[in-house]
Amino acid sequence: RRHGNVRPFKNGNSPVLTWNPTTSGESDTIASASFDGSSFKSGDTALSGSLATNWTASLSGAMDLQDDTSNAVTVTVVDNVGNSTGPTTSSTTYTIDTVLPTISTAVYQDNNGNGIVDRVVLTFSEDVSSGFSADKDEWTFPTASELTLTAPTLDASVTNSTTTVTIAVGADANQTLTDDAGPLLLSSDPSDAEQNVSRNDAVTMTFSEPIVTASFAYTCCGTGTDPGSRAVTWSSNDTVATVAHAQFQSSNDITLTVTDAPDGASNTFVGAVAAAANPFTFTTAAAGGVVVGVNDTAGPTSGSTSNQTITLVSPNGGGTYTAGSSTPIAWTQRGRIDMVNVAYSLDNGATWTILASGIRNLGSYLWTLPDIVADRVRIRVQGTDLASVYTEDSSDSAFSIVKAPVASQTAPEPSLPPADNAVAVDTKTPIILELGEPVVEVDTPREEALKLAVGDVLRGVTDPAVYVIRSDGKRAVFPDSETYFSYFDSFDHVVTINDDQLRKLPLGKRVTVRPGTWLVKIQSDPRVYAVEDGGLLRHVPNEDTARFLYGDTWNSQVRDVNVAFFKDYRIGEPLPSNTYLPEGTVFSYEESPQLYVVQNRIRRLFLDAEAFALNHFQDRFVRNISLLFEFEDGEPIQGIDQDLLDALIRS
Repeated sequence: RRHGNVRPFKNGNSPVLTWNPTTSGESDTIASASFDGSSFKSGDTALSGSLATNWTASLSGAMDLQDDTSNAVTVTVVDNVGNSTGPTTSSTTYTIDTVLPTISTAVYQDNNGNGIVDRVVLTFSEDVSSGFSADKDEWTFPTASELTLTAPTLDASVTNSTTTVTIAVGADANQTLTDDAGPLLLSSDPSDAEQNVSRNDAVTMTFSEPIVTASFAYTCCGTGTDPGSRAVTWSSNDTVATVAHAQFQSSNDITLTVTDAPDGASNTFVGAVAAAANPFTFTTAAAGGVVVGVNDTAGPTSGSTSNQTITLVSPNGGGTYTAGSSTPIAWTQRGRIDMVNVAYSLDNGATWTILASGIRNLGSYLWTLPDIVADRVRIRVQGTDLASVYTEDSSDSAFSIVKAPVASQTAPEPSLPPADNAVAVDTKTPIILELGEPVVEVDTPREEALKLAVGDVLRGVTDPAVYVIRSDGKRAVFPDSETYFSYFDSFDHVVTINDDQLRKLPLGKRVTVRPGTWLVKIQSDPRVYAVEDGGLLRHVPNEDTARFLYGDTWNSQVRDVNVAFFKDYRIGEPLPSNTYLPEGTVFSYEESPQLYVVQNRIRRLFLDAEAFALNHFQDRFVRNISLLFEFEDGEPIQGIDQDLLDALIRS
């Protein structure tokens, strides 16, 4: 800026003070002149001038940092006989501006609401408009999903001035822009006005930037009927919301409206871009088509298969199986998979023979092996929606099929061929149950009697069900594969015995899901429960608690219990708070490899990986928790711990 007609002194200047003695009338009698430059630099109060027609003095360095007007130069003149005149003040005053402009705020905006950053608003400490320059590469966005800034130019709305100031931002002074652009809905699936939408497809919404998920809110379902069991999961750095739900009614107009979706900078939800809509409405398919996913409302559906995976458990390679015997093919899954294809290969996967196509996913399939000899056998299981295959897994390596051994001429011939790993005894051999002292004799024992112990897992030759022997001497059935795999990670523990031997064991209660593993519910009720000892169910009161205890993928850990089996459980009190870990939970603390299990409200440390495996715990059920959870320490776990296995064998 200027003062009068004199240009201001700026940062870095070191002015030279000049005095014209002719104006004083003593042009030939001046002995000395003392200049006072303290208005320009503190301490420069006596600067000697040169004895010449025009006397000058220079400041001792660059001027002090200041930004003010009306600064003057004063001088005291002494003639050659010692007479002093002054101090005399210059008739002209000066503006001194040695303070560099600074940026007070820097925010980026989406000025036209299309989801693309198109404006940066900079607020400076003073006017810089006429000399503004900047390098776009020296500015960074705090949010990775925002677009890169183009070369900045001066906004036309800025009023030009006559002051010349150039802002130079060095490489060591990178500027971070603050987010001032509100989130936008970029797309939805189904889209607005879409017709014939599957009644079981999840609804996805994609936003322009990460959303604070705890504050996200939406409404459903307009004039349509709310199906219930709605649950939101987030992916892609919290930019994609997936809404799983129970089955919509047919030919329903369903409307979803996003009501709150703030970003991490506290910018409120703006609305939808032109290519999307908020609210958006779609129409479900009419009745009579193929219905996919009616049995599971907890996870993703066939309309969104990116989070659905299937993992073959057994046979997964290695080992030998007997031709003509029956063995279960078992698998686990992530997300909802309603139908599967099962096949085997005799040439390491070059070609496949279909065993079953488009069957309901029960987690296992009983396979009667062909009467052949082969050593390059593999199994494959695929998740399918009947139109396509969206996930699959096959045996990690090959296994072999061999012929059953020829029975000795002196040994009685079994009435049925033994299954793989069957006990080689005849069908009339009695059973002794070793339950401790005394031994329970199921039949009159003799020398070749088959001995079974509490905790043994077994099945019959033709009966595909799997049982465990409990402490009361009865066999308890695993009602489904999900319950079995909450205790074991494969069928390697299962012993096959002959059917008549199996029938000699009285049938007991069904096995319930192992505490600390799956969350459970029934299809007709949206409430989700944690399982504790003895089949005790503790209601998870809300989604925040579920996320806190089980992570953002909590709903993929929910398993539907058949309503006929739900009576095997008993309902307890709801989980009390976010600082309560259910009994049986296996956990580690953040950034710590040590594993613990909750037992009787204390934590017990697994001393090594062997103790973890011997007690049939599985990595997939380990929860990673914060230090907010505090426990007293119990006895560490080394080797097999019968107390931990009691949940399975307790009658």
